[in-house]
Amino acid sequence: MLLEFPSREAALAWYHGEDYQAAVPFRQRAADYDVFIVEGLPGA
Repeated sequence: MLLEFPSREAALAWYHGEDYQAAVPFRQRAADYDVFIVEGLPGA
């Protein structure tokens, strides 16, 4: 899965947000996964 955010700060806010953190225990039981935050190229 690939998610796109307007900024690194927005991605971190989503990751640490209440809604995503509530889903984390379910996700951890469902699959192994890694989260990477990668900054893209301007205008990409």
